[in-house]
Amino acid sequence: DGNTPLDLAKEADHDEKNEVIQALERWFDTKNFDGESTPIPSPTESIKKNTSQNVAESPSVLTIDSSRSISDDISYTRGSDVMTISRLREELSKLRSNQRKREQEWEEKYDQTVAETESKCNNLEKTLGSTTTSLKEATDKVQLLESMIESKDADLKEKEDAIAEKDSRNQDLTREAK
Repeated sequence: DGNTPLDLAKEADHDEKNEVIQALERWFDTKNFDGESTPIPSPTESIKKNTSQNVAESPSVLTIDSSRSISDDISYTRGSDVMTISRLREELSKLRSNQRKREQEWEEKYDQTVAETESKCNNLEKTLGSTTTSLKEATDKVQLLESMIESKDADLKEKEDAIAEKDSRNQDLTREAK
């Protein structure tokens, strides 16, 4: 689609993007044997150049060792395998796939955390509702008991007053009878 390896690296979204871009820029800016700057080749020029050139003739070649991380495995060597556009696309595809997997894992973890939090909130709301109901019932019972106590106190006071009055009359009658 007309993208150079540098264009593809700039479009990529991975942790070592800046290192890859810097390495590609240095690689494309290296001097050829005549001391002239080598321009950034188009994808078709790279393919033609890479297929028509012996590796030994290549002034500097960008290689990747798949056993190391991207920032470690970009090196400038002479006589090494040439990194082709398809290899870059493959690497970018792997990086994008890994990024999507990581994002999907994060989204799943986020969704799980949200679901757990919602469940906890619902449980807390139920507990709060039942506690509030219990508290209201207890408050109503306390008010009922307080009004009963006041009523009983008033009845008791009336009875004590009546008994005191009878005692007072009995004492008066006992004095008069003597």
